[in-house]
Amino acid sequence: ASANATEAPAATAAPAAPAAPATPAVAPATNNAGALYTGSLSNGCVISIVGAEHFVDSDGKDAIRVYYDFTNNTDETTYAGWEVELEVTQDGYEMNDTYASYDNDVDEENNDYMYVRPGCTIRCVSEYSMKTTGGKIQFRYYDWWEDTDVVVAEFDPANLPGAPAEALPLVKVANPQWTAGMATA
Repeated sequence: ASANATEAPAATAAPAAPAAPATPAVAPATNNAGALYTGSLSNGCVISIVGAEHFVDSDGKDAIRVYYDFTNNTDETTYAGWEVELEVTQDGYEMNDTYASYDNDVDEENNDYMYVRPGCTIRCVSEYSMKTTGGKIQFRYYDWWEDTDVVVAEFDPANLPGAPAEALPLVKVANPQWTAGMATA
């Protein structure tokens, strides 16, 4: 090229086309049916299965989260994890319990180890690995003291009812003996 030649101006790129909107994630199903399964323990405590949903556990694998309400109908404080045991099977195999990563956790996590006053109900969850292409998943909640079935629930992994539509309502404590000495918050 000669020293007197001028260079053509650099081509400018056309503005980038706006990115296509991301495909919206499928909204999780919501159970509007209320209790799906209900049973009573030998001591009068009640368990009501109120929902079941698919989630991805902390290892990135498919899992099922079952929501249940535990009502303490005894005259002493107790917790669900003390009163009830659980066995989960799918296609004849016992499934492993699992847990969600922090960003996929729910408020009810670990409530099965929270003490519950007599006459009160708490919502809990059970989280287990599952095969989304496998057969029905059976959750057998049984009375720890009697080894008798309390609730036996079956869920099709391809058609889960979803999480409960509503959280349990917060109820003001009527008897101050339960709150004496607790912080106002």
